Amino acid sequence: MKNKKAFTLVELIITLALCALVVTLTVVNVSFFNRSFVRSEVDALHMACMYLQQSALTTGKSQTLEIDVEKNCYSFDGRTKKLLSSVVFGASKNLKGPPSSPQKLIASVSTFKKSKIVFSPDGIISSGTIYIADRDKKITYALSSGIAQISHLRKYHYNKKWVLLE
Repeated sequence: MKNKKAFTLVELIITLALCALVVTLTVVNVSFFNRSFVRSEVDALHMACMYLQQSALTTGKSQTLEIDVEKNCYSFDGRTKKLLSSVVFGASKNLKGPPSSPQKLIASVSTFKKSKIVFSPDGIISSGTIYIADRDKKITYALSSGIAQISHLRKYHYNKKWVLLE
């Protein structure tokens, strides 16, 4: 019996515990990275919008950002920006919006007229909301502009309720 090589029960339990730890850490890191990727895309879209608002104010000409949900990209100022492959225009299932007054289930990824955000020379931004999520639609962010005398784009994150960022 002493010459046979085999795992003891303790060795087996330690091995399984280490495997469970590695799996847990991997799942947590993947979730963190997904959240980071979506947030970075929302920030990039927000910066493009700020650029266009300033450009409209400076040049005295309206500027437009066009959202192409099907191709998962947006275009402005002769440029096209494709979202990362792990990020899509969309929202989690059964989510209510808009973020400022979540009353109805989100039916459309973009509520901007014809999926275009228009920036007027007087600083006004067309009203609407665009939703951005991870490919599994577990993480959702929104970029929203309300009807107001002074326009602001607001970034929101959904975490059991809409949370205004910044």
